[in-house]
Amino acid sequence: MINLPGEDKHLRTKDDLLAEVRCLLGGRAAEELTGGEGGVTQGAGDDLAKATGIVKRMVAQYGMCGLFGPAAILTEAADYLGNANAGSVLPGMEQEVSREVIRVLKEQYEQTLQILTRWQGALETLAGELIRRETLSGEEFMEIWTRVINMV
Repeated sequence: MINLPGEDKHLRTKDDLLAEVRCLLGGRAAEELTGGEGGVTQGAGDDLAKATGIVKRMVAQYGMCGLFGPAAILTEAADYLGNANAGSVLPGMEQEVSREVIRVLKEQYEQTLQILTRWQGALETLAGELIRRETLSGEEFMEIWTRVINMV
């Protein structure tokens, strides 16, 4: 999934949200693939927080994970100005929600590792081109990517 400006969607499918989660996990997965477990950095911290938030909403608010069925167990809260914030999970459900969020994140991380491993040669070629040229337009990127994937 490539996120491009101008592709605003108000309704997102489960598959769309999981694809976004895999994109957000991609940086950490790439670090692990190239540097081993000891080569990961804190650089993916913000992406991990975003991925966790998406999965938490999928599990507890959108009814998109099988554990709770079509139940919204995340209550929305608002601050004193009326701005919505994260809210909280119904009492007694916190541990189950946390376990399900972690399960889904681990599952998506494994899929992300598989995708990156499958395309590692093509990604390394693309990275080499980017290093050589320093910048690429979207059109140049797609031209190189199309050429590289046709070699695989």
